[in-house]
Amino acid sequence: MKKNSVIFFLLFYPKIIFGTVDSVFFKANTFYKEGNYQEALFLYDSLINTNIISGELLYNIGNTYYKINKLGYSRYYYEKALYYMPFDNDLITNLNFLLSKIPGDFGFGIPSLIERVQNFLRFSNWKFIFILFSFLILVLFIIKFWQYLNNRLSENIVKSILYVILSFVSTFLFTVLNDEQKNRYAIVAESVLTKNEPFESSVDLFKLNEGTKVILFETDGDYVKIKLPDGKTGWVRQNALLHL
Repeated sequence: MKKNSVIFFLLFYPKIIFGTVDSVFFKANTFYKEGNYQEALFLYDSLINTNIISGELLYNIGNTYYKINKLGYSRYYYEKALYYMPFDNDLITNLNFLLSKIPGDFGFGIPSLIERVQNFLRFSNWKFIFILFSFLILVLFIIKFWQYLNNRLSENIVKSILYVILSFVSTFLFTVLNDEQKNRYAIVAESVLTKNEPFESSVDLFKLNEGTKVILFETDGDYVKIKLPDGKTGWVRQNALLHL
């Protein structure tokens, strides 16, 4: 249970009345401690619905869903919380424990360090600082490199070298900030039978347990085609999963 979200709210949501946010968040925490999990979720969701989002809030929601045995929703909120606090030990410990309770979740596990940093840069205000800092470093490097090479090589060679450098830097920035996990979803239904075709009367293939992470790569009406890390594919209903 995290309690330090008030600082986040004050910094990033100055138009929200402090007393309201503070009272709602801590009242929700109190409900959680008392075992009134549905009441806690109602208050946490009220903050989410007003676009107040922080890692601590998402983490607390993940804890609450775990308490009521909603492993899919718990994983969803834990992994969303990782976007905002990718190195939080409590969060990583709880997510590891949760994953140990999900049978058949092969291949994914906790997002890698690179994925967590990518998500942090995308979903936090640090991404703007990162881009600005990278741009300034790049400009300074080009100026110095140009001065160094211009005295030794022909102008065309210098331009070619700089073009290669810019290409590598652009690729790096794109890789860091690109949404590599945009097609990853968590199963939130209690259990799901995958189909070999996108309609109800088609043949059942295999069962997916609540909380399993899948890759989505095709949509057909109410059905989506998913893939597991081991290569298995099948069709499930869209309402059985949530985007991570």
